[in-house]
Amino acid sequence: MSRRVAVLLIPLIMALASCGSSSDNPTSGPSQYNRGKLCGEFAEFYKSVLAIDVEYPSQKDFDKPVSRASACIPSRSSGGTAGHLDMTRSLEDGTDEPNDRAYEPQTGFNEKVWMAPGSRFRVQDGRWVGSMEFFNAELNNDQTRKAIEFLIRVTREVKG
Repeated sequence: MSRRVAVLLIPLIMALASCGSSSDNPTSGPSQYNRGKLCGEFAEFYKSVLAIDVEYPSQKDFDKPVSRASACIPSRSSGGTAGHLDMTRSLEDGTDEPNDRAYEPQTGFNEKVWMAPGSRFRVQDGRWVGSMEFFNAELNNDQTRKAIEFLIRVTREVKG
């Protein structure tokens, strides 16, 4: 390879090498929050706020950071799926409005919060969107408030 070609390729190689780096732009890479911690906190929420014991039959990839899309789907200890907690990172800036018209915006929060019938919640903090649903669980007003606060907190922590 000629010296001239090498001189031209070095800046290109350096630019390509930095494309995958998340240290330059924290919103571009995976979260520093791992999936096991996220799912463990979700299980603790079930137990402490809803008095429901849940477990994760498969803990595959629990040591991995929350990536562009990660989910926690616990099972009730008595059987059946308890609900889900999803974290997704939008590729674009701006509000990622829910497609489902059942979601109603909620006021009184620093983040964008939506709620839908059937114990469904959605929060956006920057590019990170947290959504959560509880199956076969009727939440009272206090539990609803705690669910929104929990989703805001974990979405913030995933965002970093």
